[in-house]
Amino acid sequence: MNEIAFTPQVLNLLQKLDEDFYLIDGKKITESFESLKNSLPDNFNILYSVKANPNSRIIRILSESKSMFDICSLSELSLCLENNIGPELISVTGPAKSKHELDEYLKHEVHQINVENLEELDYVLANKKFRTKIFLRINLSYFTHHFGFSTEDTYEILKNHHKEISGLHLYYKSQILDEKLIKEHFKNCATFIKSLPADWIGHFYAINLGSGLGIPYFEGERELNLKSVFDGFNDYFSDIQFNKPVSYQIESGRYLVGRSGKYFCKVLSIKKIKDRQIYITNGGIHHAMILGCPFMIIKKNFNFSTSKDLAQKEYDIATIIGKTCFSEDILARDAKLPKLEKNDWIAFHNMGSYGESFSPVGFNGFAKLKTYFLQDL
Repeated sequence: MNEIAFTPQVLNLLQKLDEDFYLIDGKKITESFESLKNSLPDNFNILYSVKANPNSRIIRILSESKSMFDICSLSELSLCLENNIGPELISVTGPAKSKHELDEYLKHEVHQINVENLEELDYVLANKKFRTKIFLRINLSYFTHHFGFSTEDTYEILKNHHKEISGLHLYYKSQILDEKLIKEHFKNCATFIKSLPADWIGHFYAINLGSGLGIPYFEGERELNLKSVFDGFNDYFSDIQFNKPVSYQIESGRYLVGRSGKYFCKVLSIKKIKDRQIYITNGGIHHAMILGCPFMIIKKNFNFSTSKDLAQKEYDIATIIGKTCFSEDILARDAKLPKLEKNDWIAFHNMGSYGESFSPVGFNGFAKLKTYFLQDL
């Protein structure tokens, strides 16, 4: 999978660098946003999940595309505000929010707070400003997770507070590449809403459907067919009697920015242990935890390419490891790749999301890595 990882521009950059780094293609972010937007019905808003990649330039790129933003911390709030994202474009999600955090969100009058427990709900109801909308995050229970309210609690809350609730956040799961599963989630969302008394949903302003839109990481995976995902969407909700026009929200981090990025690391040395060839790199899980994710049940190798000419006939079956003192700092296992030498580079693809922001960057005290943009080369 050689893609465009090692273009003349990139090779020129590699000659100047000794440390691992991320390379982002801003154009791909815009293209991904437009692809999603053009697949959605007209009554949709897209929210970028800042946790996927909190890079300021990425936030500005998506702001230019008219994205909204989903955050889960005060630092992400500050990041958005510093990049001129208005609070009316900010949604707050997360399983735990302190009173101090809620006070800051309410002070800035963010667009919506997706509350997840009774303490949050009571506090926001007592202290919210006029502009901030309250959404209930719901656990529909067809996957086990700890986010949101149970459906039983939701009925009780809406019975008592339906006039103050502006919408629902219906979480599903992440990294889905099966269109049928996403469509089934949409149908389940509609079924749940239809189970609610009409006067309880009369004040709804919007429905957040979560996301789950995945991207291919491994050999044999394919891109989502967005047209198939959203085809017939309005039919699921057409017979729900809302009192006013309701919009829908789709959250996405991975789908919007994942394919825009590559993670580059360089071979520092080569050794053999028994009959196993090992390439030791200057990268690792401290900057790219997702590659060596210790809680991945089935270990798979992410798609990657190298600076070696793939037309050469000599190949290695080798393991690629990082530089940290963690036994699971393994970036690829038993991978087929051209025979590499010291100072050759490896590029892991589709690494624009959950890279550095998902990694233990303080582990072993290595230097913070840099992110470059293809448009600057």
